[in-house]
Amino acid sequence: MDWVMIILFILTGIAVGFVGSLLGAGGGFIMIPILNLLFGFEIHYAIGTSLFTIVFTSLSSSFRYLRKRIVDTLLGATMIPFTIIGAVIGANISAIIPGNILKAVFGIVLFIASIRMFLKENQRKDSPPQSSKLANFKFLSFNRTFTDYDGKIHEYVINIPLLALFGFFSGLMSGLLGIGGGVILVPVLNLIFGVPIHITIATSLFIIIFTSSFGTLTHLFLGNVLLTVAIFIAMGTIIGGQIGAHTSLKIESGILRKIFAVVLVFTGIRMFISIFSI
Repeated sequence: MDWVMIILFILTGIAVGFVGSLLGAGGGFIMIPILNLLFGFEIHYAIGTSLFTIVFTSLSSSFRYLRKRIVDTLLGATMIPFTIIGAVIGANISAIIPGNILKAVFGIVLFIASIRMFLKENQRKDSPPQSSKLANFKFLSFNRTFTDYDGKIHEYVINIPLLALFGFFSGLMSGLLGIGGGVILVPVLNLIFGVPIHITIATSLFIIIFTSSFGTLTHLFLGNVLLTVAIFIAMGTIIGGQIGAHTSLKIESGILRKIFAVVLVFTGIRMFISIFSI
């Protein structure tokens, strides 16, 4: 590996870490296409290597978010056991699924993520979202009161069975596709449970620390992590994660979401096209 490639990997990590931290998604939905389509890594190696780097993105950004007191650790701790189980199962399943099927599934996930970004575009960080009727189901539910770094009090409903279901599914997609799971966690926490967007982003990344760590361990065991490449990219994601977390507290990300949604659509299309390439 020459210095040019090392610099490219570090710059890739900075860019992906920035966007992943800013949107609370970890960045795997960007990292996978870059590793697979631009650098030419086989999809299973792209997935394992991506998941390794997401550990460092989420650690870096969560450190800043925790210092700013906008991580709902109780909410995160409720979901983490279920995301871990899903991540381990998903990583093991990925070893027996053909690469083209993984590409197709990942392309679908990208389209879903792009739709979520379009739908979220006009919502301000300080707007008070409301939980859906689904989350208000009384069985094993409790009201959560959370005070953020500005001293503002937020209230939303925590439904444990729903958290378990969506937590498991996000973990499954994380281990299966090499993403952090934030493309599922962020819309679920914000749209279904009514968690404010800045708390959603911070808490999602906190959860991703544990999800991606267990998924990475499984992929390491399966031999899907290109360790040297992953280390250089991770160096960049640590820097990008700090910048993204700092930026998310200062700007409205509606325009960024809209632009990036378009990027996701084209990336998803490119993933489908690559299935049929020789």
